[in-house]
Amino acid sequence: MANCSNGCNLSRSESNRFPSPPLAAEDPPAASLLTSSVADRLLRLAPQVVQAARHYLRAQNLGNVTLPQLRALAYVLRQPESTLGELAEHLIITVPSASALVDRLVKQGLLEARIPPENRRRVALAVTADGAAIVTRAYHLWQEELARRLAPLSEEELRLAGDALERLAKCLS
Repeated sequence: MANCSNGCNLSRSESNRFPSPPLAAEDPPAASLLTSSVADRLLRLAPQVVQAARHYLRAQNLGNVTLPQLRALAYVLRQPESTLGELAEHLIITVPSASALVDRLVKQGLLEARIPPENRRRVALAVTADGAAIVTRAYHLWQEELARRLAPLSEEELRLAGDALERLAKCLS
């Protein structure tokens, strides 16, 4: 196990989930090496955050909602009136799989599938009040847990991390 600066433990398999990038024939400039190194670290970190959220939220009482269903609800909440195809693309699943997932959420009263009168071939998805409450609860639970896990960092480390995340978000948008 490798220790993070804030005391978290990573197994070797978690920290080495992705292979190292191949070496270039020529040595790139130092700035390019640093950029590649940060990109590599980001690629390794993102799945760790998702995995931690998955483990934490699975242990919470979110009713009969699975994590894929929670992801679907969160997407439709952010993208109201999205279609089945858009949801399938976001979840990286087939349209028939998304259709089955949506059917279960509709039966639970967490999602509505509407057929707009202007385009009867289109199915527009909308989260119900109960579905929105589950997404909001999961978000707040995970936010509180993340804050707890970040508590060992100093104020300066937290400020630097926050600033870096904002700049990264701008680079990725």
